[in-house]
Amino acid sequence: MVEALEDEHAVIEPLLEAIDEVVRDPGDGYASLGEIVDELVSHLTGHLAHEEGEGLALIDASLSAEAWQRFSQVHGQRLLGDAPTYVPWLLEGADLGSAESFLARIPPPLAAAYRQQWAPAYASLTRWDTNDNEPAPDRAGN
Repeated sequence: MVEALEDEHAVIEPLLEAIDEVVRDPGDGYASLGEIVDELVSHLTGHLAHEEGEGLALIDASLSAEAWQRFSQVHGQRLLGDAPTYVPWLLEGADLGSAESFLARIPPPLAAAYRQQWAPAYASLTRWDTNDNEPAPDRAGN
């Protein structure tokens, strides 16, 4: 099962790279963007169902609570450098209660950095290059 999940990642990674390439240097590539995204959605949907259905059960059966906590700490440290982008992305579109629940579980200095720096900086990002130089709409269409 682990090998199957790794094989699925090997299909997904190049699709993500292809999307980045088209967005970075569109040329005539925008015509293929929809096809690449459709393929990504198909593979990613199946992969996530597989990972959540079988992968998490394997983790639960294989790791002790202490090992899982250690995994969380190690990988949390690996993500720390990306936190200014990752945390606002994660909370984008979340209702206030969910966002506050998440922020209550992270170290207070990180929650303060999110509120004072990361969220405002993330909100000001232009994620897609538009012809009229207007910021891209958020998920709510604003």
